[in-house]
Amino acid sequence: MREERGAVMMYALLALVLLAIFTPAVIHMVSAASRSVEKTDDEKRVTISAKSAMNSFISYIEHAKSTDGLAYYNAYPLWGAHRFAHPDGSEYELIMDIVQESSGQFVHLAYEAPSLDTYHVRVRAISGDEHPNQQRDPDERSYAAYSIVYEIPLRSGSGGEGFGPGGILNPSQPRETPPASGSNAAIYYGDQSPYGSNLPGLSEAIGEYVAAKSADWQVVARTYYSQATPCGGSCLSDSSWSGASADDPAVIYTSRLSIDQDVTIGAPDKPVILIVDTLSTSNNANHIRIYGSLFVRERLEKTNNSQPSFYAYRAGERYGDLYLNSDLLIEYKNSANFTVEGSFYTTDIDFQNSPNITVGMPGIGGDLIVNGDLDAHNSIDATVHGAMILGGVFDTHNSPNVSVRAGDLLIRDDFLSHNSVNITTGGAIGVGGSIDLHNSPNFATGQYGYEQTIILPDGSHASSPVVRAG
Repeated sequence: MREERGAVMMYALLALVLLAIFTPAVIHMVSAASRSVEKTDDEKRVTISAKSAMNSFISYIEHAKSTDGLAYYNAYPLWGAHRFAHPDGSEYELIMDIVQESSGQFVHLAYEAPSLDTYHVRVRAISGDEHPNQQRDPDERSYAAYSIVYEIPLRSGSGGEGFGPGGILNPSQPRETPPASGSNAAIYYGDQSPYGSNLPGLSEAIGEYVAAKSADWQVVARTYYSQATPCGGSCLSDSSWSGASADDPAVIYTSRLSIDQDVTIGAPDKPVILIVDTLSTSNNANHIRIYGSLFVRERLEKTNNSQPSFYAYRAGERYGDLYLNSDLLIEYKNSANFTVEGSFYTTDIDFQNSPNITVGMPGIGGDLIVNGDLDAHNSIDATVHGAMILGGVFDTHNSPNVSVRAGDLLIRDDFLSHNSVNITTGGAIGVGGSIDLHNSPNFATGQYGYEQTIILPDGSHASSPVVRAG
């Protein structure tokens, strides 16, 4: 019996020793697993927070109607460090600053742009209470920090006689344009015209303005492209945007996308930023819809005689933009229709038949920006709820109907029409070159209750230098 009791005691003692040895390891493993889960949750939350802040900043740049100098960028409310709480009560710190590159690393420079120059904007979201400059062993920390770099080259407007403060185009300080029509309409031209008032230097000013707008869009396009996830052959699949939300759109990219049937990309609560190099449509692709924004970086083309209609819808009160970065529309020898609830940017438009273009939404705005010529070999019907800005010639062979409801119609070069024209604007009409119209044109300016123009013939509204992204 004594030997048996001794053996039992030995086994019990051995068990206690083993427990003493392995229990801390088990506890450590369970604790580590718990920290890993917590860290993963933190990573998801702070990633969404950082991306949401950056998307908000992009939207701030993209949809700005005017600026009032360097203060415009520095007035963005998320500069600096701010503490927020997630819905589950956990807190995180959002830090937005300007950085400069040093030895391959981005180093904090300031919480606002100190002067007109080129900077990088960084957004970091850090969970927990620890200061982001303190360092811990990655296996021990329960927070995560992420940075998204956004390049903003800042430049001043020319001022003086052109675009900018004290110039003849000043977006930051529009002036009143009383309603008028016919021979009394607010029309300005730079070269020759039987209508309106001569305004030397108008062509150069519009050219500068178009260049600034174009640069704004190129920044937005480059930034989205840098954030995009390749979608390959699944770009049109629900799986590409299943995790999207109003504050965190799915940003996806593919080199070439061919669409051969009607398609809807995204959903009202799941916006998509789709970036493609070349987008091709065929005969059966009659309606191409996207909830979000579409960026075509090189070419938009069609096969055979397809006549597609494009729809870019806003989602979560944002997005809804169409960006076409090349001589993209010359392939559309038949009609093509565009409904864009945000803004529409392209380099040149060349239609053989009558396009219908609707840009923006009532009370929200949305600009049509053509960096080059707009050539409609037949008629064109365009309704723009912001401004319509052309960087070349506006040439139409039949009676165009153009309605610019909350801004000016600005044409850098000549305005030519081989038949009558019907143009109504909320602001004024500015043509940098000559106006050559046949038959009886119908003009009305200062309409729709907007009654403002950025054209300042006397250049009397001087202020601090205008800066724009670009």
